[in-house]
Amino acid sequence: MDLLADNPPECVHEEHIEIPWSSVKKVRSRFVAVAGKEAVVQGFRRGRVPASVLVRRFERELVEALKDGLIPRCLSEAAAHRDIHVAYGPVVTDVKYREGQPLEAAGVFEVFPKFEIGEYRGLELLRPQVEATDEMVANRLEELREQHATYQNLDPRPIADGDIALVSLKGQDLSGEQAFDLEEEQVRVGHSTTIPEFSEALRGSVPGDALEFEVAFPAGHRDRKMAGKTLRVEGRVTALQVRELPDLDDELAKDIDSGTDTLEELREAVRKEVEVGAREQVERLLGNQVYSLLARANTMPLPVHFLRDRVDQAWSAVRREAGLPKDAPIPDDLENRYIQRESVRTRAELVLMRIALLEGISVPAEEIDQFVRAYGQEQQMTPERAAVEARDIGLLEQFKLHRILEKALRFVLDEAEYLDAASDDEPEEGRELNPDAGSGE
Repeated sequence: MDLLADNPPECVHEEHIEIPWSSVKKVRSRFVAVAGKEAVVQGFRRGRVPASVLVRRFERELVEALKDGLIPRCLSEAAAHRDIHVAYGPVVTDVKYREGQPLEAAGVFEVFPKFEIGEYRGLELLRPQVEATDEMVANRLEELREQHATYQNLDPRPIADGDIALVSLKGQDLSGEQAFDLEEEQVRVGHSTTIPEFSEALRGSVPGDALEFEVAFPAGHRDRKMAGKTLRVEGRVTALQVRELPDLDDELAKDIDSGTDTLEELREAVRKEVEVGAREQVERLLGNQVYSLLARANTMPLPVHFLRDRVDQAWSAVRREAGLPKDAPIPDDLENRYIQRESVRTRAELVLMRIALLEGISVPAEEIDQFVRAYGQEQQMTPERAAVEARDIGLLEQFKLHRILEKALRFVLDEAEYLDAASDDEPEEGRELNPDAGSGE
């Protein structure tokens, strides 16, 4: 990793230090004590090798130990006194070790560049027209109705598209390793979400029939046991079922929400839920506009490896959700899109942090205490222990950063000027953190 070669000059800081011999000697003594127990040196018994011999024999290993611990810590302490904002590092670039002399070392940090902040008050934002319509309420009620559907067995007959088949199936790959074992599983024959080979095998069968077929799963399938494999599937059709939806009435309203007695009360509760969702969507779209506008107005260069880490984290989350292998590479077109998106987010967050500093925005102690108490209850810890652990694992800093960004964004939104957008007009900056905005890459 060459931070100097990979980064623009504004994103690099070099630090040179001298570490007193007294500090180096402590590390050397611990190293010698450990190495001396196991080291085998010709002419000496194990455990009896003099320290001077061990240091000469294992000088390279000693320097590596210093590069892993003492040197990065001292470099970071030195950088903490500079007017810089570290993004990554240090990477140790040079070490001069001489017995009995101060240790000379150098390291490189990735840093966020200094920049002149653009205008952030009075931003013109298009207010999206997102409303809680009767249709949205009706759709939500229908979703709740479907969640309370029941299934009844039908008299046996040949299964056709649109039917629901109850099956018990086992799948093995061609080496005999079991990939799945399904008991009494419902399959919607011919449905768009059903794997075609399953529908094909079920068409024309009747309850009681044995099934045997093969199915090839795509490499990107969410289940790693099946991804990219051809499986041999065996099993039996248990039943043919029909889904019955309950009537949308007062009785269903009580089943869905014990706090309601009538369908009208449930409809009103659903309307409030939909209204909250609509307001949250407006806030998200407005926040996306702010991020895009701030990124466009502040096109500072970005640290390369820091940005790479953000892209990797985003792709890791997608891999986990999709069930892809841990080493699955990100497609080139998707990687470019992620780089652009994370560039927008990073630039906007840097600006929001500067706004928070200029406007005196901070996280009050009571909010921090509340977060620590909640974390302690979740982890079944005392508040004192929770505070120590949350600090040590970096959770407390993450919380404070998140809250400062939220508060700074709220400040910008409160200071903005709003224009009403037509109901069918989605502002460009309102889209999913428009990845082309201010990318500058």
